[in-house]
Amino acid sequence: MQQNELEALLAELRRTQDPKPAPALAPPPPGPIETVSNGDDDEEADNFDNSEQGAPPPEPSPPLPSQAQLDDLLKTLTANNAPPPQSFWQPDPEPPPSRVQDLTTLSFPASLPILHQLGGDEDFLEKLGDLKSEQADQELRMRDERNRLEGECKRAGLSDYAMKQRIREWDRQALTKWKKLREEQQQRLQQMGVPAFFKTDEPIALRKQERVMTVLTGFLEE
Repeated sequence: MQQNELEALLAELRRTQDPKPAPALAPPPPGPIETVSNGDDDEEADNFDNSEQGAPPPEPSPPLPSQAQLDDLLKTLTANNAPPPQSFWQPDPEPPPSRVQDLTTLSFPASLPILHQLGGDEDFLEKLGDLKSEQADQELRMRDERNRLEGECKRAGLSDYAMKQRIREWDRQALTKWKKLREEQQQRLQQMGVPAFFKTDEPIALRKQERVMTVLTGFLEE
């Protein structure tokens, strides 16, 4: 409800409370006209009087509100229509996304606390032991294949030059397999959370990976 509508309603209520002027005195009614009545008219008049006497009295009209009540109503309605107070509270800004530490770029000294933590994880050491066993089995198979190739060359009566060519070709193929195995191990160790490990063939990075593996291998031997 708008403010102007409230004020118009209250003004109308106030007008109903104002004392009304006394009505002007009406002239006295004329005297009764003498008529000649018979018995039927008297009986109808008696019935009319009896019906008026038996009718219930009219209900009194409800009292009008006082001026104080109207003022209280105006204050209440005005307060309800008032706009809510402006809040000065501001939500806290969202924290910046946390940065995931890049373990691949850690130096060897910075990696030591993480390595000691991994060394106390039994599940990690079990996975690391399986990885070392797979590497040892692969090295043993490759050594056996090379020795078998040398024996075949000697039994075939090949010259030293021809045997060296056969063995050199085998070494190139074995080196390709070894690099593939190393890349697989680098990726697996990186997934296991080992610092300094990622897929690379850079000499400096490889030397750091060897130092890290030396520390981790020491936990396996304890």
